[in-house]
Order: sequence, then C-alpha cells, then structure tokens
Amino acid sequence: MVKRVSKYLALLLLLVLLGLGGFTGWLLGTSSGARWLFGTVSRWTPVTIQAGEVQGRLAGDLLLERLQVRFVQGEVQLQRLRLNWHPARLLRGELRVVELSAADGEVVLIPSTQPAPPKKEPLEIAWPRLTGRLTQVLAGIESLRLERISIGSQGQTPFYLEELAAAVDWRNGTLSLDGLSLKTPQWQGSGQLVAGFVKPLLDAELNLRLAEPLAQVDDLRLVAKLEPRRAPAQAGGPLEFRASLQSAEKLEMLADLTLGKNHLQLDRFSARRPGQSGSLTGTGSMRLVKGVPQLKLDLQVAELDLAAETGTRTALDAKLGVEGTLDQYRGSFSVANAMPGVQGGTLSGNLAGSLKDIALSSLNGSWLSGTLEGDLKLAWAKGLRLSTELRGRNLDPEILHAQLPGRISLDVKGELTQRPGEKLLASLQARLIDSRLHGREFAGKTDLLVKGQDLE
Repeated sequence: MVKRVSKYLALLLLLVLLGLGGFTGWLLGTSSGARWLFGTVSRWTPVTIQAGEVQGRLAGDLLLERLQVRFVQGEVQLQRLRLNWHPARLLRGELRVVELSAADGEVVLIPSTQPAPPKKEPLEIAWPRLTGRLTQVLAGIESLRLERISIGSQGQTPFYLEELAAAVDWRNGTLSLDGLSLKTPQWQGSGQLVAGFVKPLLDAELNLRLAEPLAQVDDLRLVAKLEPRRAPAQAGGPLEFRASLQSAEKLEMLADLTLGKNHLQLDRFSARRPGQSGSLTGTGSMRLVKGVPQLKLDLQVAELDLAAETGTRTALDAKLGVEGTLDQYRGSFSVANAMPGVQGGTLSGNLAGSLKDIALSSLNGSWLSGTLEGDLKLAWAKGLRLSTELRGRNLDPEILHAQLPGRISLDVKGELTQRPGEKLLASLQARLIDSRLHGREFAGKTDLLVKGQDLE
C-alpha cells in the first residue's frame, strides 16, 4: 500500500514538474506567453501594458510594436521596442542583453501633487559611493539604441531625443559607456566614460557639437582622468577642456582637480587662446562650511591681447584675489595695460560684494601720465544703480591731442540710476583744480543732469 501511494505521489510530482516546465516554456518561449504575462501584470498591478503586435519570446529575442505602458507616475508609448537577451546567464549571476532598442515614442511623466519634503541635510560635496549587493552585480547591454523619443513632464515642453546609442557595462561597481552617441536638434554628443562607485574613478572623453555656434564656439571637448587619492581627498587628476569653431581651436583650459568630502580644489589652472597672445593662470577652491560654499580664487592674466574682441590691441596684465561666499565676498585686484598713449594705464583696489551689488574701494591708478584715486559702487537688484567718486591729478591732455599741452587735475562725482519702468536718471559733477592749459591757469565747475533724453 505504501509503495503504491509513493508511486502515485512520484507520478503526480512528475506531472506537476512537467506541467510547470511546459508552462514555463510556453510563457518564456512563445509570443502568446508574452501576451498572457502582459495581461496578468495589467490585471493585478497598477501597471498597464498593451502591445499591438508581439513577435518572438521573452527568453530571447522579443519585438513589441505599438507598445503602451501606463503607471501611476506617467505613461510610455513606443512604436517599436526590441529586447534580445540571454536569460540563462542569470543562473551565473549576470544580466546580459544583446540589444535593447526603442524608437518613435514619448515618455510623459505626471508631476507629483504632494509637496516635496524640506531638505534638512546641508549641501555636501562627496564622490558618490555604493555598497551592498549592487556592487556585486554583473550586467551589460551590448547595444543600447533609442531613436526619436520625447521625454517630459505633463504640460511642459518635452526634451526631444533624436538618437542615443552606447554599449553599457556594469561590473563590480564600475559603470562603462563605450561608443556613446547622443543627438538632439540643438547639439550632438559623443565619447566614452568609465566611472567607479566603489573606489572613486572617472576616465572620460566627451565631445559636444552645437548645431549653431554659441559665443563663436561650435565644438566642445572634455577629458577627465580622476583616480583615488589619499584622505582627506577622495579623488583627483587632470582635467582638459577645449573649445573650437569650425575645427579651429579657440580656447584651451587645463587644471588638476582634487575632490574631497565638502572640498573641491583646482590647482595649476591655465587658459589660453591658441594663436593669440595672453594667458590666464591661477588656483581656486570651494569648501562647504555648514552647507554654505566658501570660495577662494587667485587668478593672474599675462600679456592678454583683446584685439579680436574689441578691435583695439591691448597688453593686459592683471591679478584678482577673492574669497568668501556668493552673498558676501571680498578681495583685491590690479590691472595694467602696457600700451602707449591713451590706452595705457594701471588701476588697483579692493572689492567687496554679493549677488546683488559690488563695491570697488581704495582705487589707485595711473593714466595720461597722472594719477587716479576714488571709489565705485554698482547695484542691480532693483534696476541699475551706479555711483562713483574719482580724483585725477596731473593728467596730461596732450596725450589725448597734440594741441592741448598742459596739466589737468579734477574731481568727478557721478550717479546713474535706471529703475524698472522709469526713465534713466544721471548726474555728473566735475570740478577743475590747479589746472593749466596752453600755459594758462584755470579752474571751474560744471553740473550735468540727465532725465531720460533731456539734458539740464
């Protein structure tokens, strides 16, 4: 009796296993199985999946046409979606996709009606790191391709993607993008990238070509090679940035970047314009103190010629040192133009300001073989407001015109205000002091007032 029951149980178990095997084979190996799965998901979950045509099988090469997926946060519509993968690789702990492609569709996201929770944690700078099982995952897509797809939130202008192509690999916490190509109506990007999220790593070569030139540039290139650094730094290495117009290089920027927790440092920064004189060098840093960025910049300009930009040749040397926050910074500057005549001169002083205004104080310079002193303030929070007090001593007007021999000393006070919706208001007060022209001494004072287009 026991043997007979055991025999029947074994037969029943065999039939169940055969049934499950057959069902699994039908589910994963036929297009009707894929349709049944989509319908089941739609009935029992908040996700609705509909496909006009299903070809192939889930466990291999699957082609879906006129696909529509609805979920709580939005909707996806695609004319074509193809998935070709090796599900047997999952038994070895690896997700391997031969091809994932989609074309002619849109992704519409529905904005959440719930207010975003307030951010309690202060801003931080740190290399993104992953831990846990995700770092042990092996996955890859040999060919990822998206074509003619718009992506956006409901009621807003969508982002239109003409093409995205890449080979994607995720291995032990390292992401690799090879043969990356990204195209929109406004620009086209290409390159390759390797980024590590267990140990900090970034090896990237990225190119961006604009459909229309912007600021006389239509081609941008960024090269970054960052590797792990000793504490307190996390990662660091060289950066290279180049900008071109019609294959002619316009700008080259080089620097060494060091990234630490709540700290970013740029060393050996340099910028130059190939084929033109002049260079910009210096260092810069940003440190977060209680979530507030503290900035520090030290820049030097040497023999800069702005003839291409201004139509007038220059030979500028300058220094700028600034530190503080965007809402409250201060520093000093100096600038000199080593050109003859009226173009030559020097100016130095202190500066302090915010995102709403800037003040230049203790100004001291030379021009027209004389000296300059004064202060200047500029504010733009509510319209434009400019005020200045300048003192010029022993200026040589003959440098301006050969028929004006003499020496000029004067005090100038001026203000300019332009509030939104109101007329321009400007005033100027000038007073000559101990001045001489054509061998004759003279002094005088003038007041000017401008209201809109009226001069008083």
